[in-house]
Amino acid sequence: DASPAEQRGFIALLELPDPVLFAYLTGRDTPTDPAQSHVIGKIATTT
Repeated sequence: DASPAEQRGFIALLELPDPVLFAYLTGRDTPTDPAQSHVIGKIATTT
């Protein structure tokens, strides 16, 4: 279950332009926002 902060970070990620989100998800770029970075990290380590 995602915390309220994680949910807000996830929603913020969904509002990004697709190329930016793709870059974050593929590791080509890193979010500067700590909440977004945390969510990307969780997505990357989820199997």
